[in-house]
Amino acid sequence: MPPIAGRTAEIARLFLRVLGLTRGHRPALAFAIICGLLYTLLTLVPPLVVREIVRTLIGGEGGAEMLLWLAAVLFVAPVLRGVSRYGKAVVSHIVAYRILHELTGRVFAHV
Repeated sequence: MPPIAGRTAEIARLFLRVLGLTRGHRPALAFAIICGLLYTLLTLVPPLVVREIVRTLIGGEGGAEMLLWLAAVLFVAPVLRGVSRYGKAVVSHIVAYRILHELTGRVFAHV
């Protein structure tokens, strides 16, 4: 077996061991990941809305009602982005410290 394959297997075992620490916290981690993805997707919204506003103003299509909807989206997207980032930060922080607490308990139980 080449040395790289042995190292890869060692890394895979270590990864699975660390992944095992998340047992019991996976729903919260899934929520944090979803919040992170939502945050990333909402980052794309303002430039796309501004593009549509420019197209509406230059092309003259849609009128005032369309501009009001786009302005509302331009206001709501950053608010949702902030909420999703806050949710990700809080939940991932809570999970991290719960795992740290479990590890600390294991260490002191071993000593």
